[in-house]
Amino acid sequence: MKRKYYSKNGLIILGGLLGIFSVFLYYISPLLGSWWYLSWEIFRGKYDIYINAFGCNNEEKQILDKKAFYVGVLVLIGSVLAIIGGMRRLLSLSFVSSLIILIGIFLFLNIIYHSNELNNLCREYDLQKIRGSKIFFGEREEFSWGLGIGFFIALTAGFLILIVSIVNIVKNLFKKHRETLYEKIKMIYHQSEESKKSNLQRLESGKLEINKVVGS
Repeated sequence: MKRKYYSKNGLIILGGLLGIFSVFLYYISPLLGSWWYLSWEIFRGKYDIYINAFGCNNEEKQILDKKAFYVGVLVLIGSVLAIIGGMRRLLSLSFVSSLIILIGIFLFLNIIYHSNELNNLCREYDLQKIRGSKIFFGEREEFSWGLGIGFFIALTAGFLILIVSIVNIVKNLFKKHRETLYEKIKMIYHQSEESKKSNLQRLESGKLEINKVVGS
């Protein structure tokens, strides 16, 4: 049982590490760590724009709305809390940490969906039709764009922590309910045993009284 418990907390810690990795992988490899990318090929070569969790591109220029900065902050805070929750076996903290990460992820999607800055960038490359849900994934002639690997690592981290936390919380509640039910059954059993003993004592005392009467 302890091994299973530790392995589940290990999954929460793993989720926290993945969350941190999803933010900092960009600084090792923009291709692998990007949260959104725009790529195109022309006769002079291949060109890429990679955007990280903070809304910055390869040259560390803020491409997205300034609110995008809080995406990276939320994912990092949630990931650190998940690691702490996993190490200290605090399921409520782990659950909250997963929500913080997922809030950061959905904030990023919302910013991408409504981004004027990104629309201006697309307009610059004659991609005015990339709007709404089309901005999440797409391809047109020599251009391709969409959500990057870093985004999906963070998404995996958030849902991993959330699912493991919920499973553990439900199991703990079921265990407590089962223990409470067992205690109630045990108490009822003891009460019935005590009532049996008292009934036997009464029966024995009744027999003694009868014997006295008969003897007299």
